[in-house]
Formats: sequence, C-alpha cells, structure tokens
Amino acid sequence: MINSFVKLAALMALANAAPASNSGSTPGTLKLDFTKRVENVASSNSPDPNSPFNPGKAGSTPQATLKNHLIYYDTEITLGTPPQKFTVDLDTGSSDLWVAADGSKGSYDSKKSSTYQDYKPGFSIYYGDGSHAAGDWVKDTIGFGGATVPQFIFAAASNVSSQEQIFGIGYKGNEASTFQGEQVGQTFQYDNFPIRLAQDGIINTPAYSLYLDGLDASTGSVLFGGIDTGKFSGELAILKTLTDEGASSPREFFVTLDSVDVSVGGKNTNALDKTRHVLLDSGTTLTYVPTETYQTLINALGLLDDDNYGPGTTKEHIDQLKADKAVVSYKFQGKKIEVPVDQLFILATDRWDNQVYVNQNGKVEEYYTFLVGDGSDGDRYDPPSEIGYIFGDSFLRSAYVVYDIGQDVIGLAQADYSKTGGSIEPIKKGADGIPSATSATGATWSINHPITTSPTSGPQASAFTKVSAVVAHPTA
Repeated sequence: MINSFVKLAALMALANAAPASNSGSTPGTLKLDFTKRVENVASSNSPDPNSPFNPGKAGSTPQATLKNHLIYYDTEITLGTPPQKFTVDLDTGSSDLWVAADGSKGSYDSKKSSTYQDYKPGFSIYYGDGSHAAGDWVKDTIGFGGATVPQFIFAAASNVSSQEQIFGIGYKGNEASTFQGEQVGQTFQYDNFPIRLAQDGIINTPAYSLYLDGLDASTGSVLFGGIDTGKFSGELAILKTLTDEGASSPREFFVTLDSVDVSVGGKNTNALDKTRHVLLDSGTTLTYVPTETYQTLINALGLLDDDNYGPGTTKEHIDQLKADKAVVSYKFQGKKIEVPVDQLFILATDRWDNQVYVNQNGKVEEYYTFLVGDGSDGDRYDPPSEIGYIFGDSFLRSAYVVYDIGQDVIGLAQADYSKTGGSIEPIKKGADGIPSATSATGATWSINHPITTSPTSGPQASAFTKVSAVVAHPTA
C-alpha cells in the first residue's frame, strides 16, 4: 500500500481548498505545446506498451512541455502542495491519471503534501503488454499548463511494473474504477481531468483538440476547450462516437471508417470497401487495419519485410514513392483524410539505438519501418463481425481531431502543416459548440461485413520480399 497518510493535513486541505485557477489563459481554453522524442522501434525484452490490445494508452495561453517519444506523448504535471513534478504520458485511449507512489526516487509522496486526501482503495489496471499498476485512489491538487485543480482524483500506485505513468483524458466510462476486472472492491465513477476543467470553469465544456504536426516536426499541441483554425484546412466534419451494444453512452472514441485507398503514381487501389469502427488513440503509435487492408497496402507500396523489424523499405524507395505522390486515404462517414507516404516510415533502430541497415540489390541501405500494423480479422475473443481497430499517431499526425466528450462527437479535418494565420476559438457547450464544423453525411458502423476487395490486388505473406537486417554501419 502507499505511504502513511497525514490526516491533519488532509483535513486542513479540505477546509481550505481553493477553487481551480488558470492564471493568464486565453478565456475558455488551456493549450499545451509539446516536443518530440523518438525511441527505437525494435522488439525488446521489456513489455510492449504499444500492443494493439493496450486499453486505455497561443498567445497568452499557458504552456506546458509535452514530449512525443514515438509511442507516447509525455507532459509535465505537478501534484501536491508544495508541487511534486512528474512526467506522464497523455493518452486519449484511457481515462485515469496514475503515478508511482512506491517509495522509489521521484515517486509521489503523500506525506510531503499539505493538500493530500485519502479517497478510495482498490486501484488496479492491466495493459495488453502485461504491465500493471495497483494502489489507492487519492485526492490532491494538480497543476498542468498553468492551471491548477484542487482535490483532483487520481491513483497513487504502490505496486508498479510499467515504466510509464499514464495521464488518460478519455471518457468517464473507461475509467479503471468502473471495471470489476480492474477495480478491487466496489466500482465507481469520478470526474476525471476534462470533466473537472469544465466543472471548474477553466474550459466551457469537456472537449479538446489534438494536433501532432508532421513526423519531422518538433512541436505540436493539445488544446483543451478550443480549436486552432490555423492547424487544419477545410471544415471539421462532425462524427458520432459509437456506443457499445447494450450501453447507454460511449466509453471510448470509436468512429466509423468507410474505406481505405492507396494511390501510387496515379494508380488507385482500394484496400477496404466495408465499414469498420476505429479508435482514435494518441497512446498508440501505429495504425492497425484489417489483415486484407494491411497486405494490400504493403503490396501497393512495394515494401520489403523483415522478421525483426517488420515491413519497411529504403530511403531511395521512399523518395520514389514521394515522387509518385503516394498517399493512403481514409474516409470517415464521407470525410476524407489523406496520409502522405512520408508520414508512414521511420528509421529503424535496434534496442541499443544502433541504426539498422539492409542488403538490397547489392547495396547496404538504411531501413525504414512502416508505421501501419496488422490488426487481424478477428478471433474467438474479438469476433470477425465485431472487431475494432486502433488508429494511432501514424494516422493522427495527418488529422486535426476534436474530442468532444460533452456531446459524444469527434471533429475531424485534414491537418495543415504549412497554413499561416488562423485563431484559437473556444468550443461552446451544446450541440453546435465546435466552430468551423458541419455534420458528416455518411452512415455509422453497425457490423463488420466481409471485405470484398479483390484478393488479387493484395499480396499474401508468402509474396513478401525478405531482407536481412544488419546493425553495423556500412564501410566505405
């Protein structure tokens, strides 16, 4: 369990708790800028936090640093009084904040906070990669991007196997405390970060927009309570978030995917012709698609395959694809988002950060990993008629996404890396609260019908070209 609690301090904090503050912010918004850090893409002995089964993972506006290290988006927060600093991974695919409180260096220490309060026991969460965190639910003051929220509920994990601390900002219905398989003891819901920001008047409604910028960019942003019209082109399309069968409201950011197409040199190949439901999740690196779609993309783009580093190619081939204006297009209820080929590959390194090379046509060349994954076509745990897919940051970099929890909708537009001008506009409470937005016209997903794209246009795994990856730098 976590360290002993200071009861007197807790009582004093309860008596003297101040309202939330957001010093110096643009009214109704809270913007957080981030910088990017890339980790190696090789498999390792440690659990993979990016498993497809991992649940969840301007102006005078206050700023905070948020660092993208390929898989996660790390931001700095403070907890307690006086503030204790933590680096946590911002994740739209989960809903809880938890930090280590196991007595290790840099972990949360309730005895050092005058605003700490005990709340409930029984926090426990498991991830698809095998990592786990457990402890107690507590209350304390959180500081984030210039805003402070008192008596904020989060988990202090005294038993931690994950190296990452997670800051989930999804639906209340996806909180670990609501699941009998996670929560130890009686389940419950609480007001998580987006809800508290709205309740405490820092933003108008529990909504935020996400802009990751391009793969080579060093900055991006999350804007709570608003949109930045300088970050996207065209209008935002409003998509309905989907509700699980038997549920009264959504608990995750699933939306309807109509189709997937890939175009190379003017030749278009359909890779998905039947609707699927996909989760827009910043806590996942890859974009996971059905097996047939995955194979079609690899074939149409002419990629290599390696047992250790997965499908990929060389820079020479990527340059040729760029010259051929290769693009993967996704449609969501009629709204098209195009992902240029240069956003789909990253230099492969091994677990020791050595550059990976391949022997290709008698030449030793750098190997670039493909950032799209095989999400399978279902199994006995995820029936083919119901399986959903996760769209991570290799898709989200090309989209501007508004997550409106209050209205159960997603706003989606094409990200614009070069646009100048624009403005930050608050999201209002209500059905028409997202500025520059119109409702999408397409139908919503209901069931997975078999994909009927011709199998002759997509390869089989046995057709992949095998390459031998080496980690030594080539000699002159």
